Amino acid sequence: MKFSINFHILKKPYLIIFSLIWSLLFSVSLMKYQGSAFAFTLFSSSFLILLFLGFYKNRSYAFMYLAVFLWLGFWVKLVAHLLLDYEYIEPIGVFSGSTGEWDQVLWVSTIACLGVIIGRFLYAILNFKVADDNHNNNVYPEWYPTIRIKVWALFIVIVILAAVSNAVLGINQIGLSPRTILPWPLNALISWIVSIGGVMGLATLIWWDVSLKKGVYSSLFAIIIEAFISSISLFSRGVFIFHSIPQFIALYKNKLLDNFSKKRLAIVGCCVLIFFVLSLAIVSVLRANFYSQDGITTTTKSQISLNRLEVLKGGIARVKKLIRQGGDHKAHLAELLIEQEGLQMKVSNSTSDFRLKLIKENEDTREIPDSINDKNVIIDHQVQFDRINESVALKEFYYQLTQGVFLKVLALSVDRWVGLEGVMAVVSYPNKGRALIIDTFIEKRTPGEVTRYQEIANSKYQWVDSNVWQFASLPGAVAFLYFSGSFWIILFGMILFAFLVQFLEFLIYKGTRNPILCSLLGVSLANYVAQFGIAPAQGSVYLLMIFVGVLTIAIVQNLKLITNKLFS
Repeated sequence: MKFSINFHILKKPYLIIFSLIWSLLFSVSLMKYQGSAFAFTLFSSSFLILLFLGFYKNRSYAFMYLAVFLWLGFWVKLVAHLLLDYEYIEPIGVFSGSTGEWDQVLWVSTIACLGVIIGRFLYAILNFKVADDNHNNNVYPEWYPTIRIKVWALFIVIVILAAVSNAVLGINQIGLSPRTILPWPLNALISWIVSIGGVMGLATLIWWDVSLKKGVYSSLFAIIIEAFISSISLFSRGVFIFHSIPQFIALYKNKLLDNFSKKRLAIVGCCVLIFFVLSLAIVSVLRANFYSQDGITTTTKSQISLNRLEVLKGGIARVKKLIRQGGDHKAHLAELLIEQEGLQMKVSNSTSDFRLKLIKENEDTREIPDSINDKNVIIDHQVQFDRINESVALKEFYYQLTQGVFLKVLALSVDRWVGLEGVMAVVSYPNKGRALIIDTFIEKRTPGEVTRYQEIANSKYQWVDSNVWQFASLPGAVAFLYFSGSFWIILFGMILFAFLVQFLEFLIYKGTRNPILCSLLGVSLANYVAQFGIAPAQGSVYLLMIFVGVLTIAIVQNLKLITNKLFS
């Protein structure tokens, strides 16, 4: 079985349809773009070539994913905003939108794209060969066949325990600081299992079964369930896609789905869709609860107000500090306080049908008015809050299943991908240079502090309490390299990134001979580059943990061979 992803989707009918759609989008966008037509044409052509190279005669999953992520984060995002004319979701610093700034954004992006393309060809020239699996198909350890069921059972128990522990204890959940600190190294271990370790183990067991000539049909449902559980445990909408789709792609490309009937494939497809929709809805409800204030579950619409309230809270604290230091900011403080009061009323009204006003609190009860004029009703506050939360949570869940999921898919298909906004923010930042890129590379992300890019991009997250919230706006690799202010650093930096994702994937395959694992970790490598730039030196620990896992798998698979070589 050859490790190859020479995609055959570039057949004439598909190519013609894609070319027509691309040409139409390009033509209309070109008419709407106010800057240089040459810059926009070169930008569009470069990213089209990059996307083509991601599929045509490409032997790297990681490069394919990187090409797709960059194409979505730059070209698709720009075209969508030109055609639909709506505001950018991510912060863009002091970017004014002048034609000069826009042209600079496109030149920076085009140079980065050319760097990735050169990295692709450089790797091809060096020609790192991958062995043919047909000559070495037994990748499982010799003890696996005899205890296969026990190994799967133990794996399932570990994954479920880790996911439940993470969900209950709040060890690793998107945007939140850890709620529980366990004895070392339990936090790191649970976090690693839920985020990447568990799914790495799943990909390994599936490939061992493939080597044993076992069917993979039941494994498809294991992929779906693991992705579903991990997504909910991590409060992440994207984890379901990143844990499941790469494995399906690898199984498809290695012809392991060819013998399935259309009925079986339809069942799997329906399960993927159902669990994906459920994961989006459940995660949205959980976020509404855990990202809210005072333990009150809120709706999706209220989350916008709550986010702004968190920003205002930090901003008000800073303005008060400036006033205490002698600054004349009382008028600004008054404006912020008025806005805060209005948002608090908005959130309160959307939370319940009556105005919640807490008057008196003791250990067991709170006095809450049954109406605005009645202040003599004593009820158990926890019962009241539970009733409100249950009602709002059910309402939010229904909304997500009927409308919210569709709207989120539309939004995430464009605005979820990192790229263009980061370059816009850095282009408008005046103090670029060697010192900036060095400082941002070595900085550490610590509770109570915000990273430098949050200030550069004028992100709302620079105002929130980072002891509680761990959200951050992401620059991406291109914007990070442009911190230097040098086009040459962008070019050579992206060449290096493109080469490394392919070479690291090559090492993964040489160690494990597992294309499913290569696809799974390939998307992690590509996503790491696409979202690069927040405390990079500190963030490299994540990659280190991945490769420790890969090394462990390689040793387990080849333990007999290693032992024989050591003692022969």
